[in-house]
This record gives sequence, structure tokens and C-alpha cells, in this order.
Amino acid sequence: MTPKKCEGLLDYLNSNYAGKYGNDVYEGLIGRIFADGAERKHQINRILNFVIPSVAIMELPEFEEPRLRFRAYLPKPVAQFVEAVKDFVRDEVILSPSVQHLEFKGQMMVISVFEVLRSDPKSFLPSDIFAKYERSSDPLRDICDYVAGMTDTYLLKTYERLFAPRIGSVFDKL
Repeated sequence: MTPKKCEGLLDYLNSNYAGKYGNDVYEGLIGRIFADGAERKHQINRILNFVIPSVAIMELPEFEEPRLRFRAYLPKPVAQFVEAVKDFVRDEVILSPSVQHLEFKGQMMVISVFEVLRSDPKSFLPSDIFAKYERSSDPLRDICDYVAGMTDTYLLKTYERLFAPRIGSVFDKL
């Protein structure tokens, strides 16, 4: 996140919190965002106090339906800052190796569970899902929907029951 992309926020902080950030408002902002505890909390509150009240409503009179007629938007300096934050989160968090490893592991678990269920639906699907599977015009879609509807915890338990040698018992419920 560059100071240029944060200009609107920096101006807001400089005018509303004069003198609290020293000579370099940007460095003060970054220092507080990455600080611990209360300092970070206060900085996030200040950022939210910059963004949320800036939301404006635009009316598009050509639409009668209120959901289409009224649109929320952010003024350019605020929108530019929000985009910078989104880019930062994507680059530094979502695309980080540790998150990518977790995403890959989750994808492999989903694929593995799906393949097992597809290989022998009668043996592996719960009875209610198998009954739906048998009546379906698109049975693979039913397996896909079943796997897609699993919570992370349920997927992990299912995966471990199928693939972990010491996990699972006849007393586990599906």
C-alpha cells in the first residue's frame, strides 16, 4: 500500500487527529495498523470512521425497483483507499504461501472425498443422499452438491474416516 493510494485517509487522519502522527502520517498509520492490541484497534476504528460515513447514495431514476434505483458508492479518495486495502489483503494474505498451502490441501480433500463417493455411492453415501442419487437424472451432480454442502469440519472428518488409518469406527455417524 503506497502513500499515494492512501491520500484520502492520510488527509483525514492529519486533519482529525492533528499532531498524533508526527511528521509522517503514513508511517504512523502503518505503525499503528501493525501494532499490538489497543493501538491497532484504535487505528482500525479511525479507518472505519473514514470509510463508513463516506458512503453516498446515488439515485438512478430510470429504475422503479428500489434495489436497482439506489446505489451506494464511495467518493474517489475513499474508493482508492478501499481498493488499495483489497489489493494488499489479496497479495499479502490470500496469495501468501501458507494460505495457498491450506487452499491446495482443502481442494485435494474435496476431490478425494468426491472420488471415493463417486466410485461406490451405495457403500459411501448416507442412505438419504443415496436414495436421492438413485432417483436423480444427474446423479454426479447430487454427489457434488452433497460434498459442496459439507462444512469444513464435516469434510475433514469424512476425509479422515476414509483415508487416515487410525481414524474412524463403525460407530461414527455419517
